[in-house]
Amino acid sequence: MGRLFSAMRRHPLDTVGIVIFTALALLLTSLVAGTLAGRSGPSKEYEAVFHNASGLAPGDDVRISGVRVGKVKGVQLDGTDARIRFSLADGQKVYQGTTATVEFLNLLGQRYLHLEATSPRGDVLAPGSTIPVDHTRAGLDLTAVFNAFRPLFEMIKPGDVNQLADEIVQALQGQGGTIRHLVQQTAELTGRLVDRDEVIGSIIDNLTVVMGTMDQHRAEFRSLITELNTLTGVVARNRDTIGRTIDSVQGLVTQFAALLAVGNGDVIDSVEALARWSSSFATVAPRVARGLKDVEVLLKGYVKTLGIGSFLNTYVCKSDVKLAGGPPVDLSAASSQHSWRCP
Repeated sequence: MGRLFSAMRRHPLDTVGIVIFTALALLLTSLVAGTLAGRSGPSKEYEAVFHNASGLAPGDDVRISGVRVGKVKGVQLDGTDARIRFSLADGQKVYQGTTATVEFLNLLGQRYLHLEATSPRGDVLAPGSTIPVDHTRAGLDLTAVFNAFRPLFEMIKPGDVNQLADEIVQALQGQGGTIRHLVQQTAELTGRLVDRDEVIGSIIDNLTVVMGTMDQHRAEFRSLITELNTLTGVVARNRDTIGRTIDSVQGLVTQFAALLAVGNGDVIDSVEALARWSSSFATVAPRVARGLKDVEVLLKGYVKTLGIGSFLNTYVCKSDVKLAGGPPVDLSAASSQHSWRCP
């Protein structure tokens, strides 16, 4: 001790420097310790239940809008879920609508508990309350993401990546004109789209109207789709019968075509004969009309006679028979008896 005091008397400036450095070191150490401990006054504790709280550990931060407001106190298993116990500064509030999420603090894998008051907030939860599992979300598992890309990473070789990069650079260096032309065409296309913004807007408006109409008649569309589905099902179930019917119709058409091919001459002769008959009938149509009129008069007279009695007397005054190729023969001349009714 005597030697130490003697050295301090011989080097007073060095002694003052050591004292100042020691005091600053102690002050900074206390500040860092206080910051790491997160002791900022009174606090209150809450709990939150997660399906998966992987990576979250006691001592991790609890933050609201990126500001640290508390610490994670404990992580324990609650059945198949994880129950997180955390503390908040006395001035912070937890609402019924608050959600808790496990987020990444940095790329080293450190996590923190993020609290967010969604709308509607609801009532303020009392200290010791639990945020239910339907208001908590597990954080992104980067390990699972990288594991999913592991087969791709294993297939990619560093040499292939370097070769691809060299080829891209060479293409950009040697094809400057082509790239410039491509950029120019892209600019022209963008300009044309801008010039036709009214047409595009009109199309979008019309599509909006169509979609609105479909939404208003969604019941009818649903019924139509259901009926089409039923029709399709019926056709599918009777596809064999429909196929046989089509085959039968095809056979009938084939037989009818063959019949027309065989009797083509007879059909033509029949049509020609019908045409000749029609022409002949057209020439005697006036005589047929007069005959029908005479028949009408005869029938009227016959009806009148039936009003007198149920009998009809018929007198044949003259009867001519004409044979083919010969003169007419008067059959009334064969008898000598004539009625006074005949002229």
